[in-house]
Amino acid sequence: MADKILKEYKEVFEAFEYYDKYGRMPFKKVAVPFTIRDKTLRELRKYCKKKSMKMSHLVEELITEELRKKKSK
Repeated sequence: MADKILKEYKEVFEAFEYYDKYGRMPFKKVAVPFTIRDKTLRELRKYCKKKSMKMSHLVEELITEELRKKKSK
């Protein structure tokens, strides 16, 4: 059971180890320029405004979810 938890939340435990060592969390945000269709951007803005969320937060969540799916295959 403990092994399963350690494996599933490895990134979280590593972040806390980093915090213990350096006194700060290792998370750093970076601005990334990319191109998407104008219509997609309008829909994204509208959706995020309706849900009261930042576009970058939604994009990051979706990318993270997709990468987790890929890792589990």
